[in-house]
Amino acid sequence: MLRSQSLVAGMRRLAERRSTRHAAELASQREFFSQELAEAARSRAQAELVARLIADAIPGRVVYWDRELRCQFANQGYFDWSGLRPEQVLGQLMPDIVGPLHMQQSRVYLDGVLAGQPQSFERETVGANGAGWHWIQYVPDIRDGEVQGFVVLALDISARRSAEQALQASNAELALARDRAEAANRAKSAFLAHMSHEIRTPMNAIMGLTHLLQRAPQTPQSQQHLRDVDASAQHLMQVINDVLDMSKIEAGKLVLERGEFDPRQLLARAAAQLTEAARSKGLQLHCEVAPGLPPLLRGDATRLTQMLLNLLSNAIKYTEQGQVVLRAQLLAEQEQRVQLGVEVQDSGIGIEPQAMARLFAPFEQADASISRRFGGTGLGLAITRHLALKMEGEVGADSVPGQGSRFWFSVWLERALVRELPPSLPPLHPAELRLRSQHGGQRLLLAEDDPVNQMVAWSLLQAAGLEVDLVEDGQAAVQAAATRHYDLVLLDLHMPVLDGLAACRAIRQLPGYARTPVLALTGNAFAEDRQACLAAGMDDHLTKPVAPQILYETLLRWLPAQG
Repeated sequence: MLRSQSLVAGMRRLAERRSTRHAAELASQREFFSQELAEAARSRAQAELVARLIADAIPGRVVYWDRELRCQFANQGYFDWSGLRPEQVLGQLMPDIVGPLHMQQSRVYLDGVLAGQPQSFERETVGANGAGWHWIQYVPDIRDGEVQGFVVLALDISARRSAEQALQASNAELALARDRAEAANRAKSAFLAHMSHEIRTPMNAIMGLTHLLQRAPQTPQSQQHLRDVDASAQHLMQVINDVLDMSKIEAGKLVLERGEFDPRQLLARAAAQLTEAARSKGLQLHCEVAPGLPPLLRGDATRLTQMLLNLLSNAIKYTEQGQVVLRAQLLAEQEQRVQLGVEVQDSGIGIEPQAMARLFAPFEQADASISRRFGGTGLGLAITRHLALKMEGEVGADSVPGQGSRFWFSVWLERALVRELPPSLPPLHPAELRLRSQHGGQRLLLAEDDPVNQMVAWSLLQAAGLEVDLVEDGQAAVQAAATRHYDLVLLDLHMPVLDGLAACRAIRQLPGYARTPVLALTGNAFAEDRQACLAAGMDDHLTKPVAPQILYETLLRWLPAQG
């Protein structure tokens, strides 16, 4: 009995000790978890504080909206911009804060971000301090695959937008100025084209009549007068051509052609054109070509000849005695092209050092007394410089007053495959004689409305043994071509009833005229005029005044061989 009681008491004491220990353990665990929760709370508060500090430091607005569009967070930038207090924003619905107009404007972006797609856009917004442009981004808050809400970040870009608007306004002003300049250039080009036509048409008559009169018996005095008229006409034409070339250069419309030519023959032909001018002054004109020059090159032979004639004619003009020497040599070689160097040296009056810097500027000459003494526009060297630069070359000069000058230029030209001689080489006999022997009796149709030019052209063609039918307008030319076949058709561009372009198109539709040569004969000298002629179906473009030799050479090139 006593033993049983003792056992029960021992078990009671053991249970009490265990209960006391368990309670202590529970208390210890409660204290641990309380500490952990307190630490977590402190950490969360610290994290929220850090997040708020970062959000407040951002130079813009940061707002967090939950999925129900209730504001859960806003930084100080938002309160400063909106002018609202925290109690007016936190916990409030978006429509109650921003209003229905903003909700309507933002609907598409809200739908997108709530679907999990980030959104960004620029918008002018109105805050407490007025309106401004902002870059706005909506970033979705996705947790466990669900959109819980989204963050709105808005940055002020008003300064950038103002700069862009100022730039756009500046660009608009520049565009307006450009349009005005282009309109002025078009007006200038139209005026020059009209001037060219109005001057070249009577000049064609003057030069043609002079040529015809020189063929007839004349007294020595009359022959001299005719030579003077011809020289004056040639000089005036050079002035006109220089002005037009300079206009094309300034407008950026000068286009180089690419044709094959023999450089030695090109140099020889240029020198030959001025041989008589040099001989008349008692000067010797020499042409020296260094060995190694390719037999055939590709480039603009017409413009190269123009550059050579500019330098040669200046040298002859300013040299009273002695000689003028034209030299050419190969300066450099590449696989597909070569650099050609040309110089013209004279024993003339020379150039003062202070005038050298102005030589290649437009409308400049050494001094006014030289202009009065020798004449000229001062454009030739400027044109030569522009042409050399367009051919990737250079120009230069050196001189000693009283001892002569040396002018030079370099150009890059393409190599050409050596085949048969190009068709532009000079004929073996005078072109007029060749026309008589090879094409005598062939019939041409000439459409020209100016009476004097009609007579000049008709006389030149008749003199070469050609039969010519003459009409006064484009419609009459179409009717004449419809009644008989012609071996070649010459059309002026500016004619009444039907102009030359329209007449050519109509003639091309007639039976048997698909391949008949049709040539323009016009005072319009611009590249766009030539292109318009080719587009209308013409084969070539002759610019008035047409030198008889040029007219005859062109006819030789296009008249079909007689069977």
